[in-house]
Amino acid sequence: MEKVLEVKNVSKEFPGVKALENISFDLYKGEVHAIVGENGAGKSTLIKTLTGAYVPDKGEIIIFGNRYEKLEPILTQKIGVTAVYQEMVLANDLNVADNVFLGIEPSKSGFIKNAEKVTKVIELMKSIGYEGLPIDAIVRSLSTAQQGVVAILRALSRNAKIIIFDEPTASLSSKEVDVLFKVIDNLKKRDISIIYISHRLEEIFRIANRVTVMKDGKVVDTKDINSTNVNELIKMMVGRNVSNDFYDQSRKIGTEILRCENINNYKVRNISLSLKSGEIVGLYGLIGSGRTELAMSIFGADKSTSGDIYIEGKKTHLKSPEGASRYRLSYLPEDRRRQGLALQLSVRFNINIASYKKISNFGFVSMKKERLVSADLVKALGIKTPNLSQIVSNLSGGTQQKVVVAKWLAANSKIFLMDEPTVGIDVGAKAEIYNLANQLAKSGGTVLFISSYMPELMGICDRILVMNDGKIAGEVKRQNFSEENILSLAIKNQREANV
Repeated sequence: MEKVLEVKNVSKEFPGVKALENISFDLYKGEVHAIVGENGAGKSTLIKTLTGAYVPDKGEIIIFGNRYEKLEPILTQKIGVTAVYQEMVLANDLNVADNVFLGIEPSKSGFIKNAEKVTKVIELMKSIGYEGLPIDAIVRSLSTAQQGVVAILRALSRNAKIIIFDEPTASLSSKEVDVLFKVIDNLKKRDISIIYISHRLEEIFRIANRVTVMKDGKVVDTKDINSTNVNELIKMMVGRNVSNDFYDQSRKIGTEILRCENINNYKVRNISLSLKSGEIVGLYGLIGSGRTELAMSIFGADKSTSGDIYIEGKKTHLKSPEGASRYRLSYLPEDRRRQGLALQLSVRFNINIASYKKISNFGFVSMKKERLVSADLVKALGIKTPNLSQIVSNLSGGTQQKVVVAKWLAANSKIFLMDEPTVGIDVGAKAEIYNLANQLAKSGGTVLFISSYMPELMGICDRILVMNDGKIAGEVKRQNFSEENILSLAIKNQREANV
């Protein structure tokens, strides 16, 4: 097989951190080579080195037979190396064709040849076996999976020969993952080489030829996909065995804490549900089903047009997040970096941000109480931070999620609405989040666990509510858990419409 990329003894150090240490890695023509590892393992630094965003301190990179001590973004694009990230950088208000050829528009005498753009996009779609994309559609209106295809088409329009996928399925439903994998299979057939990074290990075995495990900035090992298994990869990543089943049978389910009756807003219709103390209830649905909009409405962040909410039997009027927090109700948003945290401020500030009124007198914050509250929660939740003054943006994804939980514990929350709490988090940190959810429920609280990832819902929940087109299509109890039962409810309307 032809080797298209070789990384030889590459190291990269930041102040106080060895991000990469003597990394060696290679990639063959038409291969999918997966990279896995915990947050902080060095995966992102390696990507940024390969795309020219970082210059290595030592080592060399060989691409298509040419040696480079350093790369630059313009150079890597010219060579044919590009990355498709989880948070895709697209021009949301332009259409598909304009996005694909942005910056390299075919033109004549200064006039852009729009018809030629459309023709070329159609040709590119055919080349990857995907023809379901409306070329004149505004990118903002597309699904996450379709936007991912736009990013791939953009890479191909620039003659990409090596494509790096960084957590491409983090926000996709299982159906959309299948679409993406079909596209990747067609890319392989075109001899395009792929580096695939994901925390979802079962995907690795569906799509990859080889897998490299990284830990603490080093390569632990590289394996042919047929000569390893999930448990071996996890053990190499975290140094211990991690269970897939986090259901805690010792949790005692008590009385009802939260009841919603006939909640309606711009996205959801006549939603009724009930949560009890000690209970973890899953909320599943395909993208666009209304899961997040329901949680935002319960929390008071989105306005409900009608419906009632009862907390511990008392009817409440939750018109704002501040009002919800007074009723000990909290929301952990899917986009924790933009909506859940003040990234450029300290761990101490972020933990206390929802409860400063409790630790203030006449508008003056008690610095002693602020330190004590944050120190106690850092210890209780095992938040990995060098000190309370550490800027939150410098923490790993899993640690950031714990800071969000700490914020609501400081506010004395009892009802936790967790929206995709493990997105972008490694397998070890996921286990900590699952254990934390169990602890919250065992202490008398309740958790609504929203996720598009069925295995984790089946591994931790007592029951799963399934949303479809803004409604709750049904409930699956633990004894009936199966991906088939859950998915059949999630796609019921679509299936019946096709009959």
